[in-house]
Amino acid sequence: MEGALLLLLILLTANAQDAPPLKSFFANCHPGNEDMDECIRNGINSAAFLMPVGAPEYQLPPFDPFFAKEVVHKRSGPLMQYKLKLKNVVESGWRLSTVTRFKSDMANKKLTYEQTFPEKVVSGDYEFEGSFIPVRMNNKGKFNLTLYDYNQTTTVTLRRGERSVDGLPISVRIVNTGVRDMKIYISNLLRANTTLNDVVENVINASWRPFFPLFRPAINDMVSSAFTLIFSRAFANFPFEEVFQPA
Repeated sequence: MEGALLLLLILLTANAQDAPPLKSFFANCHPGNEDMDECIRNGINSAAFLMPVGAPEYQLPPFDPFFAKEVVHKRSGPLMQYKLKLKNVVESGWRLSTVTRFKSDMANKKLTYEQTFPEKVVSGDYEFEGSFIPVRMNNKGKFNLTLYDYNQTTTVTLRRGERSVDGLPISVRIVNTGVRDMKIYISNLLRANTTLNDVVENVINASWRPFFPLFRPAINDMVSSAFTLIFSRAFANFPFEEVFQPA
């Protein structure tokens, strides 16, 4: 049914064995009703505390924290080119988030939702190789990023039955729309010079805001690529008709 496009709301919820069935949070969300989107938004927020346990009856994994084995971002231009690989990435904070707006667009097989996080934490390993004329860098190490009062807008499009470059049935686009503050730790940023590395980290944490718009597109691209794969795997066989039933 067309309600299959509402797959993302399940991503934002989970179910424990001793908790109410997942579909009970959306018992009043009937396809075609005028208040369908608002009902879904309320259901997501009511069930968000269950995210850490997953939904075993639907074979949905936990989403807080979620794990990504590898995320790769590349960029090239006349003055710079680089390849950033993030490995063993862990992100937490979803169970404390709030969906502030949810909008479905069945005609275009699309849904969009806005979400705010009091605190989001991302950590893992990194490998960076690139050149910023005239400097060339080739580093690897660990990173930890904490974002405070972080806002994002997510758009999910169903591509099942359509041709796509990666062959995945779902396309996800996540765009950061605001952040109050952030703290970042990057090991081996300047190779073995630990003292200078600490100085650079302090400078970044104290004066990141003017430069954040420059890095925002890369962050959006990496997050979108990761969640396109995660969502596609998680919801490939989800029984949407069982959760969203006509009135």
